[in-house]
Amino acid sequence: MILPEHDENTNVVYDEEGEPIPSQTVPDACPDKQAAYELVSLMRRMSEDYWAAGWLMGLEHDLWKMSFEGSNQAFGLGVDGIAIEERAKLIELCVRCQGWWLWDEVHGGERFATLDEWLPRYQDDVDD
Repeated sequence: MILPEHDENTNVVYDEEGEPIPSQTVPDACPDKQAAYELVSLMRRMSEDYWAAGWLMGLEHDLWKMSFEGSNQAFGLGVDGIAIEERAKLIELCVRCQGWWLWDEVHGGERFATLDEWLPRYQDDVDD
């Protein structure tokens, strides 16, 4: 797995060209930044493997539902489930970093959200 380059001193992630990726910055409150970067890489890879998309619209919801709610169905996207090992890894990394990644339309990329931010947002989206 290739992780984005992360500068521990500035807490900024850089792409392959050396440009900063502001949406992929993990806040200092994150207890395990490496787990956060592994989590976004895994989520991105799963999006590509299961849906042939770099970051499928609603990916954060589908992976959460399949991992934490035990559902084998995405929100109507034609995937019958994810591997048990991937589900376990998503849960492990989420617990370690105390957060989840979501698509940020403002920055046009993935953004780390603490569980305090993510859980109410997820519930609001599910209730709609």
